[in-house]
Amino acid sequence: MEENENCNNQLQEILNKTNKNDYILFSRDLNARIGNAEIHNTVGSFGELVTNTNGLKLRGFATYNNIKIMNSLYKHNTIRTHTRSARNSNIIIDYFMANRKLSELFLDVRF
Repeated sequence: MEENENCNNQLQEILNKTNKNDYILFSRDLNARIGNAEIHNTVGSFGELVTNTNGLKLRGFATYNNIKIMNSLYKHNTIRTHTRSARNSNIIIDYFMANRKLSELFLDVRF
């Protein structure tokens, strides 16, 4: 848990130093499950049903930094959305994220 907090803090420090006019894109396995409750211009409704603590943190981080979680914005067949299978369930823990400026250039995102 502490390692995850350090990663989040480092990522926030990097974003704080980044020119807001730049294109920002990052992808990572965050062990976060963000659910499918939509947040306007941040999280779409095409995620999975489950939300976990890391997912709530990621949702807050994305909202605070005007970042879109791109995976959740596009409807796909289940096989194209889930990044891991465990205990007879498919889960999404890897995410593509982009600032609003760059996100407008995307037509689709899938793994």
